[in-house]
Amino acid sequence: MQTGVIARIGGKGYGFIRPSDESPDVFFHLKDCSLRNTVLNVGDAVQFEINQFGRQGKRRCACQVRVIHAG
Repeated sequence: MQTGVIARIGGKGYGFIRPSDESPDVFFHLKDCSLRNTVLNVGDAVQFEINQFGRQGKRRCACQVRVIHAG
């Protein structure tokens, strides 16, 4: 599992995570993650896995996202 911080959140259930290893931000969508009942805020520390192809095969996508510390 990788760690990172919620960098941005969009209005339709998606956002981006800034990984701790300083690699490019990773897209996430609530439908693909274990976050359905969790409220996320910018600055929350999270653990996640990388799905190299995402939903549409165009970008890296985070899955199995879990909050480890609310920011």
